[in-house]
Amino acid sequence: MDRKKFLKNMGLGSAAIALAACGTTQELGEEEDCKLTHLDDKGPFYFKGSSETVNLNYTNLPGEAMLVSGTVYSGEGTETPLSGVKIDIWHCDSEGNYHPNDGGTINNENADKMALRGFVITDKNGKFSFKSILPGLYGRRSRHIHYILSVKGHSSLVTQSYFKGDPRIPIDGLSKTAGECRIVKFDKSGELYMGVMNFNLQKKG
Repeated sequence: MDRKKFLKNMGLGSAAIALAACGTTQELGEEEDCKLTHLDDKGPFYFKGSSETVNLNYTNLPGEAMLVSGTVYSGEGTETPLSGVKIDIWHCDSEGNYHPNDGGTINNENADKMALRGFVITDKNGKFSFKSILPGLYGRRSRHIHYILSVKGHSSLVTQSYFKGDPRIPIDGLSKTAGECRIVKFDKSGELYMGVMNFNLQKKG
């Protein structure tokens, strides 16, 4: 999908967004209770076939260094961490550009254009971490990171996390109803911004 058309279609003031990629529709006006991590829009810039990496900024794009860590849990609460969860991650660069500004499947023709994309796998304690750079802004969107989580016995989850203190959160049609569980506080340690994002996945059946 064309980037400008996507931003126009988003409107970012609409009352509801059809999350077709997730196979469901979520009313964005709903209060997010944080018991299970909520669905969010996938957007047009996802590429299938990214590589496993703990450093999404493998092309050394300019920007402020960021470390995101967290734990994935089964169901509500924190009693059952999930190992072996694949977490696809992608976001824009510090200037608000995705690499590429497109979507599809990674192949030999576009592999050298890829950046700020990859996946991690949770360890035996359900924990993960990855390094990157702080995403920038584009359109009226607030700063965000995209995720797709998948593991056997649980529903796949397409979602986004946001940045605490971002003044755009209340005016972004996607982030304005995100609960505190998806609005991540980042603390700076030296030159590194560090934040924690936990996920709770819905069990199947």
